[in-house]
Amino acid sequence: MLTTDVFLSDAKYADQAKCKTFFDTLLEKVSRLPGVTSAAINDSLPFHNRDFNGFGVTDQPAVDLAHTPLLDPQVISPDYFRTLQIPLLRGRRFDERDQTNQEKVVIISQSIADRYFSGQDPIGKQIHDINDLSGFKRNYYTIVGVVPNIQRDSPETQQTPFQAYYPYAEDPTPPLSVNSATVILKTTADPHVMATALRKIVVTLDPGVSLSNVGSFDDLVASSFTIRQIAMMVVGVFSIVALLLAAIGLYAVLSNSVIQRRRELGIRIALGAPAANILGLVIGQGIRVVSIGLAVGVAAALILLQFVQSVLYGVSAGDGFALVSAVMALGLAASLACLLPAMRAARTNPITALRE
Repeated sequence: MLTTDVFLSDAKYADQAKCKTFFDTLLEKVSRLPGVTSAAINDSLPFHNRDFNGFGVTDQPAVDLAHTPLLDPQVISPDYFRTLQIPLLRGRRFDERDQTNQEKVVIISQSIADRYFSGQDPIGKQIHDINDLSGFKRNYYTIVGVVPNIQRDSPETQQTPFQAYYPYAEDPTPPLSVNSATVILKTTADPHVMATALRKIVVTLDPGVSLSNVGSFDDLVASSFTIRQIAMMVVGVFSIVALLLAAIGLYAVLSNSVIQRRRELGIRIALGAPAANILGLVIGQGIRVVSIGLAVGVAAALILLQFVQSVLYGVSAGDGFALVSAVMALGLAASLACLLPAMRAARTNPITALRE
């Protein structure tokens, strides 16, 4: 998917009808480009930017201003949900019925339906803005569809529980407008190659309009995770270093133990102890140390995980798979650290050991 921001000058596109005409023509032309399967616009694309507006639910008790719920509003074109593959859970998408001077409509997120219309069909119900508190006319929007809640930003960002979508073809009311938007093209071709064709179309429509932030949607998502990726790399490097230091320490302890017990091991071998027994003796000593360490570590992890649960994403505080994977990784590293001293012990020459 190719994304790019389009800004229309206030002087030339002060009339919302002109903005609508520009975007209508742009979407029509880019949809005909070879390789483009769908095209849409959004004034607040996920992982790009967002805003919050207060709202109320018609025919339900009003709340005071301090407790007014907030939603994340997005002004979109009819093909937006199809372009981003967002499923429709109930109702309908926007179409040619949603035009200027028609009934104002909205598509809400599942979270709004669950919170305010539990056990009811939200289709046909209304929500309203709180523009009257700012000196504007209060607007009522009839719910025509329900879609899932969408991840709007990186996991460490507080998500807005409520989301709502408005058709850009309607006459937008403050603070909603469509004089700027992000164009999204879903294409079978390289998005960066498609950007050249998109620029040519924009120039033919208006040479004074330029594109900005041109790139793929994957790049847009990845950029929001940059800080987290760097942090994970640093943590990963330190974790690997810590694991290596622990393995080297265990290897050093067992190697020293083998040296200290060299005469004992020589006597055992001289009396007929097979190499497998010597291997088991040394590895068993190391495994006992490792087992105690793992037991203490797992217990500490279970106690401390509740304090770091807020920074975990996609992993619960008591995730068994993560704990088992960590134990297995540590156990494998410790076993390798035990193996080398054990093999050295098994190769002990009893005559040389007894002479020493």
